[in-house]
This record gives sequence, C-alpha cells and structure tokens, in this order.
Amino acid sequence: MKFYILFFYILVISCREHQDSKNLNHVNTIDIVKRKDSITSNIDSFNTPRTIDEAILYFSTKWSENEKNQFKFQQEDIAVSESHFSVGMFIRNQWIRHGRGSLQLTNEFSKIGIFNPDDMSSIILRSLHRKLNNLPLDIQTQTEKYIQFWDEIYKSEQLVDKVTIQTYNKFHVGDRIKIYMYVDTSDGQRSACIIESKEEWKFDPKKDLLITGILKKKYFIENKKSSFFIVRVLNMNFKNTTVFLDSISINKDHEFLIRKLRIE
Repeated sequence: MKFYILFFYILVISCREHQDSKNLNHVNTIDIVKRKDSITSNIDSFNTPRTIDEAILYFSTKWSENEKNQFKFQQEDIAVSESHFSVGMFIRNQWIRHGRGSLQLTNEFSKIGIFNPDDMSSIILRSLHRKLNNLPLDIQTQTEKYIQFWDEIYKSEQLVDKVTIQTYNKFHVGDRIKIYMYVDTSDGQRSACIIESKEEWKFDPKKDLLITGILKKKYFIENKKSSFFIVRVLNMNFKNTTVFLDSISINKDHEFLIRKLRIE
C-alpha cells in the first residue's frame, strides 16, 4: 500500500557505495574522444554531452573494460537501478542541472517529451546498457513509458484537485465533521498519514484514526486546491496517535490540510 505524509512519493533504489566512488573517479576525467565514424566530441564533466549518443560515447570510452563488463552483464533493470545514485547522480548533477551546455542536453530530451532529470539519467543509463549489449536503444518506447507515467500522475492530481475543492465548498464553519486517516504502525508508533489513493484503502476501526470535531475556520492559499480546515477536536478513537507527527489534544483547535483527506 502506498502512502505519504506531505505530497508525492519517493522512489527507493539500492546502490553500491564502492561502485559510486569508482564510477565518479572515472567520469571526472577530461579527454577528447573520437567516434569510429570520425565524429569528434569534447566530452567531460564540464563540457556536457549534447545528445544521448554523446552521453553513451562518454561512458563507452572513459570506463575500463572491467567497469563496462560489470554494467553490461547485469540484468538491464538492475544495472539501471543500482547506478541511479552513483553514475545517475553524476549525470543529473554534472550534465543536466549544472553542466556547461546542459541546456542543449535538456532541450534534446524536452523535444521527445522528457522533462524530469531522473527520467533523463535513466534513459541514458538504459541506452548505454543496450549499446554495450548491441541491442536497439528504442528511445521511443523508453520515453513512452515515462510520458504515460507522468500523464497518469497528472490525471490523478487533477482528480484530487477536484475533490479538494468539493470538500472545501461542502462544509461550513460550525459543521460537525469526521476525519478518517490511515495509521502507520510499522515503527511501533501510531502515526496518522495521508493515503495516496483512497481507492486502495478501507478504514479499519481497529487500527486507523477517526477524529470527530467542529469546523471552526476554513481558508485557502492562492486557490482552493490548497485548502485548510481548523477543527476543534472533540474525540479520537485512538488518543495515542500523532497526526503528521504532531500530537492532537481533545478540545483544542488543530489545523488540517484537507488535500487527500477523507472528510465526512
């Protein structure tokens, strides 16, 4: 089950520290490399590759045979994920965010609909792995996966915006309301969190939190998609539960960001 406390979600990917330092030592060298087709490119940590092909060329020439083989002979998804916080971080920091000429590389990605730095570095790494294994890069299929992912996120957020506005308009100061929240107990504590998707969660009265209170004030910042309720808490089914890591007191006013909250 997916949940998060504030907004969005974090992808957790494993990495190996010894390979991190080893790869970064190699990618920081400065040299002029030449393709077999006689196209010369000046590629280093300061002179950013302008295309995916130039990025692949960099690692193909800078890495030792042993390093290339370590990467090449891993399963593709594993090779990409295990390099996310080492080589991938170098790509994002040196080439995409801060590198000289980084605008050329990001523009190259934006032309094919890719705008997230994590997606860019993953495409470079996956393409490198395929190049080393003499497989088609198939950039189009790679990009379609990320475009579909973000399209689904966008549609989901649009729905959340709609529900948030409806909730804000539905309740008025003085109304008695109920707030239902998922409770995480994985660390031995009771912590109420926002559920990313309400469809994936059913309230469990034996574990989850139910707050009953009176709506004392409501307001929004800039627009109703960022709306808040100030609630006088009258009752909690479990009193030893924090909400967004804060303690809740009976007969006290507490502020709730209503986005993704189940309120009745």
